[in-house]
This record gives sequence, C-alpha cells and structure tokens, in this order.
Amino acid sequence: MRTIRFTKPGLLIAASALLLSSSLALASKDAGHSKDYRTFHSNGKIAYGKIQDSYNADLSMYLAGNQFMVMEELISDFQKRHPDIKTVFVETIPPGQILKGQLLKQGSIEGQKIAMNPDLYASVNLGHLKKLKAKGRMDKYMIYTHNKLELMVAKGNPKGIKSPENLGRDDLVQSHPNPLTEGIFKFYGAQMLRDLGLYEKVTGNAKCKGCWAVPGKTWFTQRHHRETPPSVSSAS
Repeated sequence: MRTIRFTKPGLLIAASALLLSSSLALASKDAGHSKDYRTFHSNGKIAYGKIQDSYNADLSMYLAGNQFMVMEELISDFQKRHPDIKTVFVETIPPGQILKGQLLKQGSIEGQKIAMNPDLYASVNLGHLKKLKAKGRMDKYMIYTHNKLELMVAKGNPKGIKSPENLGRDDLVQSHPNPLTEGIFKFYGAQMLRDLGLYEKVTGNAKCKGCWAVPGKTWFTQRHHRETPPSVSSAS
C-alpha cells in the first residue's frame, strides 16, 4: 500500500493520521485491539490484558491508540536506558474514552477496574489535557509531536488518487475513523471534508461506528483508524 501526504493550511493534526482507501476489503480483523493493554517487562517479556498492572507497574502510560505501533520498540529501548524501570503498563485506546471512562470516573476493562492515575496520559486533543490540568488531575502538559493527514491507497494506486479532492469521486470505497470515538476524524478529518464541500457526500452525515456511513461507499471504523490498513486491498 502507499500513503499520500498533504498539508492543509490552518489545519493542525496532533499525533495521528487519517486513513482512506481506494479499495477496501472489509473483513473482520482484530487490528491488534486484543493487545491494547500490555505490560512490558525488562527481560523482554510482554504480558497482555493484565489490567491490574496499571496499579503497580513501575511506569503506567495511557496513550492515544495510534501510538500502538511504536510501543514495543520504544519501550524496549527505554528500558535498556533505564534498567530500574522493570515493568511498564501501556494502554492504547481512543483518548476520549480514557479521559471520560478512566481518568474522570472509575472504569473497567473486561470486568477489571483500571487505575485512574497513570504516570502519563497522551491525547490528540489539547482540550483533554487542559481539562485535567484545570481539575488539578495533571501536573503539567506539553505538545510533543505533530503529524499530517494522509491518504492511504492500494499498492500501485490503481485508482490514481492524487489529492483529498478525489474523495468526492463516485468510484471509490473509503474507510474513515469513526466520528464518535476518533478525535482525529471528529476534530480534523471532518473539518477537512467540510472545507472541501464533501462532508455530506462522503459521510452521509452519519454518526456511527463499525458501520457503512454511506452504504457500499464509506465505512466508519469500529474503534480505531488502524483497522483500515489491513483492509486495504490491491484490487482496483
């Protein structure tokens, strides 16, 4: 597959990317969601689903789900540099769910309570951090990375997609982050489509997840935009 990067004037994208496809095989795929709760041990072992580790790990991190892909390499390197940190608990799900369901009120994962006081919380929405700071729940916050929206297409770009304006074409099947739990679409992708005058055509004004926003044309992911890459096929 291939990605096409672009910058839209005045549009700031924080720590995520928009994924779209010219051809989509919407098979049911896990996209790594069963591994969104990991405990990294300094001996290289990774334990999955040990929610109680959020209370007693040496370092506990609740992160926006798009950071899932880099965690194994990042934490391994971090623990080599900091051998005193024997265990690191990492959660990677949509940050709004973390804020509302785990930081501001007691939440549970698979019937297990999860700690409300991680050492670090990372979101794609600066407003989340300002809210926690105002409530005295966070000592300090900072912006640590930016990245651009991207168009993801099948290998060889068989549909010849060149720019976001092409999203208005009738011959494309598209996958977008859902507008209910994915801030990257709610705050940025949706605005891009509105600026292009394509929002209604592409989304059908739908508000749902794991659904066809426009039947047979636009799919909204169930939980995270990383569900899209495994579904992009090479069929034209």
